[in-house]
Amino acid sequence: MNISDSASIVASYGITFGKLHEDVLLFGSPERTSYRVVFEDEGGKRFIFEEVAEARLAKKKAIARTLSALSAIDPSLPIAPYLRHREGERILGIDGRYYQVVPYIEGIPLDREQYLGDDWRGIAAAEFLVSMRRASAKLRPDETGPIPGPFLLGTYAEELVEKIRRNESSALEGLGPVLDHLRESFFPRESSIPNAFCHGDYHPVNIIWSESGVVGVIDWEFAGPKAGLYDVANMIGCLGMEDPDALKGGLVMGFIRTLRESDAFGGDDWAGFPDLLLATRFAWLSEWLRFREKNLVSLETEYMNLILENREFLRRIWKI
Repeated sequence: MNISDSASIVASYGITFGKLHEDVLLFGSPERTSYRVVFEDEGGKRFIFEEVAEARLAKKKAIARTLSALSAIDPSLPIAPYLRHREGERILGIDGRYYQVVPYIEGIPLDREQYLGDDWRGIAAAEFLVSMRRASAKLRPDETGPIPGPFLLGTYAEELVEKIRRNESSALEGLGPVLDHLRESFFPRESSIPNAFCHGDYHPVNIIWSESGVVGVIDWEFAGPKAGLYDVANMIGCLGMEDPDALKGGLVMGFIRTLRESDAFGGDDWAGFPDLLLATRFAWLSEWLRFREKNLVSLETEYMNLILENREFLRRIWKI
């Protein structure tokens, strides 16, 4: 897309185009839009210009409603609602193509060498979830994101297992003990676990960090009603997959401690949390299979069994 076309489109959002910044670091998953680039207006304020594939249009509209509603309820939440164009909508359609403009959030790259030990990151990540839990309690049903609820991991896992059995049965090797345990202890009672609005893909890479806190949370494609501790499980599961020692490291311990001290998460099923943590890993197993990452499929299987074998130890150190 040339600059004149981009300038014309962003003008529909009441922005006077200044210049592109194609070298600026963009956080999040690039495959979730067809095209995206940072630009600044004539005053130097930065935005992200994105083209959205038609197949993702409904999902993007749902995300736009959610972020706008959350921001209206709690303007202090570090999120970036899509801007409205002159006709009042957030996604602009022109000749069968679709565009959105989002404020650019300045951040610093995650220090992958040492962040797992950062207690302060765990505290900051938990504080965001506490604030989001309180704000999301006021969302209307049509504002709760692109994934309708309740989302049941048991149904998801069984469908995935059946698909693997038909297409790539070798990927099931080693998963027998995990499935047996979850089918007995978690899946039958999952529908009775209290649900809450969740980000759905909450982990450190989907957080924009400053040197001392959270300045943005991005990639809301899986937001919707889920088991109340789903985001907690996803965060901790991702940290442990990166390094199992992280499950007892500073970030995780600060994260859990802060959540446990908050009344916002007091009614959640902490006693069953290790099983929820284990069940969320099926979503990641699906990702590794989708991208044909055989090494990660094998590593995920080992990790799931590690969680299974150490769930009582984890309960003790997490004081749940």
